[in-house]
Amino acid sequence: MEEAFNEETKDLVKAFHVYKNATYQQEKYNCWYTTPKYLIDNGLIINYDEIKDKHPKIKVVYVKEKEYKNFKNTLCWCSPHFRILNKKKLGIHTKPESQEHKMAKNWLYSIIKEGGEDLNLYYSSIKKPFKAVNPIKISELDINTNAYGFHEERGDELKKERRIEGIKNNRVDVYLPFNKTHKLLGNGIVFEIQFTKQHDNTELNRTLDRITKGFSVVWIKKKDFKKISNENIKLKENRLLIHSFSALLYYNNKQFGKKLISHVQEQSRLLDIKLLEIDKKKIKIENNLRRNNEIITERLTDFKKYIDLA
Repeated sequence: MEEAFNEETKDLVKAFHVYKNATYQQEKYNCWYTTPKYLIDNGLIINYDEIKDKHPKIKVVYVKEKEYKNFKNTLCWCSPHFRILNKKKLGIHTKPESQEHKMAKNWLYSIIKEGGEDLNLYYSSIKKPFKAVNPIKISELDINTNAYGFHEERGDELKKERRIEGIKNNRVDVYLPFNKTHKLLGNGIVFEIQFTKQHDNTELNRTLDRITKGFSVVWIKKKDFKKISNENIKLKENRLLIHSFSALLYYNNKQFGKKLISHVQEQSRLLDIKLLEIDKKKIKIENNLRRNNEIITERLTDFKKYIDLA
């Protein structure tokens, strides 16, 4: 699990931010919890109805990033994350990710952690034929290290991934937001690890979803790897292609236009719902104020009568 609530501050904090910020290593700030609502919203559990009332606050622990050797004496990396305590005893049923997916994610994490020098990224410009001919290293990008994230558990659906705020059902495996907008790559890079088969339209729609938030996309698929095993993870070519935000926006302008209209409509619908909720709360507050005013008036009248009788 990539995020948890801090018991002291009540803030939702990313595991990687805990790794970067020594403040959270202090005993006062080293207590964490999650909630059933967070777990179901992020697609991490399958028995929400069973636990929502029984365990409104669930204790979790921060697990540091580590380097270890597996049973075959192979050096492996594990990214920092949060773990639910006594999950089985509490009756919490989570959705685990596949072993291959987890290995690929930790492989990517270790590369990013070391500055990304061992991985070549190529992105396309907005000129035809939109070939990815521009090389760039992760270390050359102005990454916001306090905001980027890795997701610990996911399945095949979007709802099981890391969320990019502001986009409905838009969660990702790994994302690197920039401190400043890049003129071609936008607000950052989203890495999608997709080992299961999906329809071409699904991939296109998911890619267009990222554009609506201004992100470029890197799809990492099983065919990109020469080998995935406990002993070794190796790409066929030491490079990954970035579908740059600017090129995607230019090339898919019609599809993006439809997606943007859909997104605006959805946001408008959500705004209408919020406004309706606010109106209801406003009416309730006004009614309570009116009733309180009546009660105060009644008591003042009674008090005046008491004074007159005295």
